[in-house]
Amino acid sequence: MTLAPRFRWAGLSIAFGIGALLILKGLGGWIIVSDPLEKADAIVVLGGNLPFRSAEAARLFHEGWATRVWITAPESASELEAVKNLGLAATPVDQLSVRVLEKYGVPGSAIRVLSPHAEDTVEEIRLIAAALTETGWSRVIIVTSPTHTRRVRAIWRILARRGQRSFVHHIDRETFEPDRWWATERDRSRVMREISGLAFAWLVLPAASIMWRVSSTK
Repeated sequence: MTLAPRFRWAGLSIAFGIGALLILKGLGGWIIVSDPLEKADAIVVLGGNLPFRSAEAARLFHEGWATRVWITAPESASELEAVKNLGLAATPVDQLSVRVLEKYGVPGSAIRVLSPHAEDTVEEIRLIAAALTETGWSRVIIVTSPTHTRRVRAIWRILARRGQRSFVHHIDRETFEPDRWWATERDRSRVMREISGLAFAWLVLPAASIMWRVSSTK
């Protein structure tokens, strides 16, 4: 190989390496999205990160973005500890979510638990879409954590029914450094979980959702 091709390949390798590093660095910010808020029929608190998601939903409720709050409630030991710090006893997470909302001034009559046993984000989005169909409503604000937002939006676009709209909104209370996500095990795990979840949403979920709808009509 002559000198010129060697320099060319070296230059291409360096450019590829720099490009790969830039892509990896940008992943932390790329998984975070937020939609402009609009008035909705309900604010939905996805399970996790108690009490902060519920507190943010209460704030949105008091600002008048919606008149109902819906919750789902998978459990987490660390979240139970955070709730205890509010002076609340450890109880099932769906009840805790209700109590946190009420502590922040949301009346019980405005709160609905969609399910205390949603296993994952896909099931949560299916529950929301079904609840909208049941009520005849069409618009929800979905409250989650920053690193979870792009996956929530992707799953919603696949599972939501015609005419249904969501506005994905994230809390501010999450310790995450998008420009240095590879520096800690916690942030690496978050990013990898979201990337794998997005891959599932884009590659597997469309076909799976068609099968669910076909089976539900039988």
